[in-house]
Parts: sequence; structure tokens; C-alpha cells
Amino acid sequence: MTGEENGGNLSLLESIINFSEDAIISKTLEGIITSWNKGAEKIFGYHAEEIIGMPVSVLIPPHRINEELEIIRSIKNGEHIAHYETERITKAGATIYISLTVSPLKNRDGVIVGASKIARDITEQKLADTRLRKNAKEIADYKYALDESSIVAITDQKGIITYVNDNFCRRSQYSREELLGRDHGVINSGFHPASFFHDLWATIAGGKIWKGEIRNRAKDGSHYWVSTTIVPFLDEDGRPYQYVAIRYDITEQKRERELHFKTLLRYQQVAENILDGLMIDDLDGKVVFANDQFLALFGLERGDIDNMVLEDYVSPEYRERLRDRHNRRVAGEDVPTTFEYQGMRKDGTKMWLEVRVCKVYDNNVVIGTQSAIRDVTDRKQAADDIARLNQSLEQKVRDRTAELEIANKELETFSYSIAHDLRSPLHIIQGYVEMLKDNLGGKFDPEKERITGIIVSNARRMGMLIDEILNLARVGRKVLSMRKTDMNALLDNVLAEQMELNPGAIKFTIAALHPAICDSSLIRQVWLNFISNAVKYSRKRDHPSIDVGSEEKDGYIIYSIADNGAGFDMRFSNKLFGVFQRLHKQTEFEGIGVGLALVQRIIVRHGGRVWATSEVNNGATFYFSLPTVVAEE
Repeated sequence: MTGEENGGNLSLLESIINFSEDAIISKTLEGIITSWNKGAEKIFGYHAEEIIGMPVSVLIPPHRINEELEIIRSIKNGEHIAHYETERITKAGATIYISLTVSPLKNRDGVIVGASKIARDITEQKLADTRLRKNAKEIADYKYALDESSIVAITDQKGIITYVNDNFCRRSQYSREELLGRDHGVINSGFHPASFFHDLWATIAGGKIWKGEIRNRAKDGSHYWVSTTIVPFLDEDGRPYQYVAIRYDITEQKRERELHFKTLLRYQQVAENILDGLMIDDLDGKVVFANDQFLALFGLERGDIDNMVLEDYVSPEYRERLRDRHNRRVAGEDVPTTFEYQGMRKDGTKMWLEVRVCKVYDNNVVIGTQSAIRDVTDRKQAADDIARLNQSLEQKVRDRTAELEIANKELETFSYSIAHDLRSPLHIIQGYVEMLKDNLGGKFDPEKERITGIIVSNARRMGMLIDEILNLARVGRKVLSMRKTDMNALLDNVLAEQMELNPGAIKFTIAALHPAICDSSLIRQVWLNFISNAVKYSRKRDHPSIDVGSEEKDGYIIYSIADNGAGFDMRFSNKLFGVFQRLHKQTEFEGIGVGLALVQRIIVRHGGRVWATSEVNNGATFYFSLPTVVAEE
């Protein structure tokens, strides 16, 4: 080839290199750039005079330097590298993706002295591929999510099934092979009329989305409900070429809704048949339901409750209190569930109401309150009347009690005065009888002796009667001196006195007695009267015995004195504690009938009571009680 031909070929090659869209670069084995075409300038942004003589590393990201070293190693071995994708850095600092082809450069002797690179910018293609892969992954993720949560089927424009997911097979109980190539008639339950499906097909065939609920039939004959959305896929002419049906199993929700509806229907029937006014309000206190009795109670029409809140049927002075209770109740605080307040009818008249409130729940969440309301105006008025009557009666009782206290004091004073005044004539009678006996000496015949004996005996008995009357009067006037008293010690003193007066063989059995808080001097009189009575009525027995005991019961200490003496008829027990009342003749047992009356007065003043049980000729048991806690007089 001539020199002229060589020059022409070089010019042609140079023209091709300079006008190539690809970057054509040469470099030494040390990585120094030796040539740079227009394509390289366009891709990397460097002019030839800027870059030639620079190391190729200025174009390589730091994390790709090792790749360049591997490329140089391959070139030195005479290897060719084709379509290698990697990253490079432009003059502006942007990272671009390139497809690289590298070939070894040889001198005239065939020795490799460098490398020739052809780089094509594939950034847009790379980004497009990345977007495509991302879109493909998103589509796969959507399909996965849809398949996991939904029942999916695809049909062609004629309704023939071309795809079903696993959920469709599981719920329908048909295999994929049994479904593909068939239409949805295979799962038709017969529940819906033909017009239902006619409207469905008219909608989707017109390119519109259809939504609704369908009851299907599974392979085993059971029915299930699905919430269905059917989306038509349209071609370039706007005509559907396939349909995608996305379904959700709502069988359980449907059953719950039906149950809820039935429950609500029963609730409404009950609400309308109860006598109370029934009202439900929400968390804000807005009335959302009211039965006919509620409307009648407040004089309302059905439309009146549309914008009604709980304060609207309450007297102004109770509104703030009712609202506060409502807010605290729905917030979970413990507030009264039954209370009374004053309500107000539509015409402004007021009435007293009794309300019972409970919370209303939905899935264990409070959504409002329910109130059962009853008109208690008449009851409230009656209660007020009774309260006023009681107050009047209490005042009358206080007045009567004061009058009785005055009368008792006057009676006690009178009794005391009479008793004192009676003593003097008795002493005179006794004195004159003694003087008469002394003056007459032994001149009394038996009859006169008997008569004077009767006079003396009755005067002595009258003296004893006066003493007992004085004792009764003293008990009524005495201020009680209360202190803890050892009952066994008190009783021992009384027994010692009785044994001196009645030295006969009487067997006493005394238990360990409960101590009591009492006036010991008065209670000693009680023991004395009971023990002397027991001795008197049992001493005629061959083996007289007296048992004394105590027990604590219902806030009282109960003491008992039992003897095996004459006893008495319980039909006359009401006379036991009356003044001058006796159940035995004076000729049988001496006494004047004041002792037990005195006992009762003492025990009543202590806040206790006295009673007895007995059988004729089979002994008697007397009881008295004292409170364990002493009330102030």
C-alpha cells in the first residue's frame, strides 16, 4: 500500500473515531490517557487537552479502582474484554453507567504497550432497567399481598375462568383444574335472582367497576358470603378483554350482622314494652335512641330528639351535675348508677325522676350510656309528707317525753313526801300499842293479845312498804355512777348477807361471771332482790339450790339466777315486775310486791331488760341484761 493510500485510510479512521457517539480512549499500561475522541468529550465532559496525559483513575470511582487493575492485568496477558458494565465519574462529578470494551494496543513489533477502550453511556438504559425491575417487584408484591388476603379470579370477556389463586380454591373447595375453563356458575348458590347477575354483567361489560356482596356455594354444598369487586380490563378501543374479580370472605361478618340485627330488633321490642322511659346517648351526651315511653314522659315528638342532648330534659339547676357525671362515667370513673334529679318536660313543667344508668359497649369499648327513667314525683311528694309528719311526731314525742319526765319527777317527789309523811303516824301507832301493853301488864286476854299483835304486824309491814316506795323514788332520782364492776365480788357480798339471814342448807352454784360497766350500788340491790327471792321460794324444798351464770350475746351480758323452788304460772308473768303485784298469797310467802319492780327500774336505767321463765312447782329462772357498751344518759 502506498503512502498516499495510508494517509487516506488514517484520515478516514480519524473521522470515524471523532464522529463516533461512543467514547474511544487509549491509555498506556500505566493508565495514562493518550487519546480522547469527541464521544469521550461528550460522555465525560472533559476536552482532549484537559484529559490527555492524566491518569485514567480520574474517571473511576474509588470503589471501582480494583476493577481497573484487573483490566490492565488482563490486557497485559493479551486478553480482550467485551461489554463489561461498570461505573465512571464525569467532570461534573456525576456517576454514570457505561458498557466497556477493552482491547490491547501493540507496537510494530507486536509488543503490548497500552489499551484501547470503547465506552458507551448506558445510564438511561440502566435506570430504565432498574425502574422496570422495581415495577416488576412491586407488581409481584401486590400480587402476593392480594393472593394472601383475597380470593382472586380472572375471566375472559365471555366470563370463562382463566386464573384462580389458592384462596379461591380453598374457599370454594374446587381444585384449579376443576375451575379453569368454566364460568362462575360452578359456585352459584341460587340465592340471588337472575336479574342480580344481569345487572352485574351489564355494568362490567360497559367498562365500569361492579361492587357488591354475593352468596356462593362451595363444593360440599355449604354457602359462604364474599364482598366482591370486579374490574374490567379494557383494550385500545375501550372494550373489556378480561375481568379481574377480587373477593373477601365476609361470612362471619354477615352472620354477626344478622345476629346484631336480630338482637337490636329484640332490644327495640323490649324497649318499647317496658314501662320506664328508655334513652341512649353517645359519648358527647347526644340522644341517639329513645322509646315511646321516654317521649311521653317528657311530652316530646319523635323528631324532637334529632338534636337533643342530655341537658335538654333536666332542670337548669341539675344540668351541670348530670353532665359531670356523664363525662366521668364514660371516662371510666366510679359514679352512682342510680340517683334522683329534677327533670323538665317540653312545656317547662318540672317533675322528679329516678334514673338508672349503665354504660353501652361495642367490642368492649364504651360508646355511650343507657338510662332507664321513671317519674317518682308522687313518691317524692309522699316521702316529703312522711318526713314532715315524722318531724311533727318527733316534736310531739319530745314534748310528751318532757311532760312525762316532769310528771315522773313530780310523782317521785310526791311518793317520797307521802312515804315520809306516813312514817310518823305508823311510829305513833306502834308507840301507843307498846304503851298500852306496858300499862295493862298481864291483864291482856288472848283475844286482845291477838288484836294488838295484828296491829303491830301490819304497822311493821306498812313500814316495809314505805321503805320500798322510798327505794323506788331514790332509783328514779339517783345519778348513775358507771364503772367496771367485778360481779363475782359483788355477788359474794350479797350471798354472805343472805347466809346470815337464812342459815339453812341451800346449795349455791356460782359460775365465773362477766364483769360489767354499771352503778355497783344499784346492781347490788338487783342481786340482793333476786337472790333473796330465790332463797324465799326454794327454801321449802328438801334440797334447795340456786345456780347463777352469765353469757355475752349480741352486745349484751346476760345474767341468770335459777332456783328449784315453787315457780309460777307463765300466764301471769306480765304481773311480775309491776308495783304491788304478787303471784303467791301472803300466807304462802311473805312480801309486799315491790322488789321486782325496783329491779326492773334499775336495769332499764342501765339500758338493759329483765325477764323470767318458770313452771309451777319446778323452779324459776330470772334474767337481766346489761349492755357491753354504755350509752350516755
